[in-house]
Amino acid sequence: MLCAAEGVLVALQHCSLDDAFLDIIAAARRHNVAAMRLATALVARAQGDPARVEDEAISAVIDDEWGRLL
Repeated sequence: MLCAAEGVLVALQHCSLDDAFLDIIAAARRHNVAAMRLATALVARAQGDPARVEDEAISAVIDDEWGRLL
């Protein structure tokens, strides 16, 4: 799922895969959440399925970090 989340950020931010990976890891560290959970939720949000984003804390991280792009 991490690769899919990287792809989402590459498409949204027009960045490299490496930069997308680093962005996910940095966001997870900043907000003290698991990177894989964040990646999974980011993909769900990008697919238009917010119901799959069950954790409100993770949802808030996505809004804070990438909400303007989604």
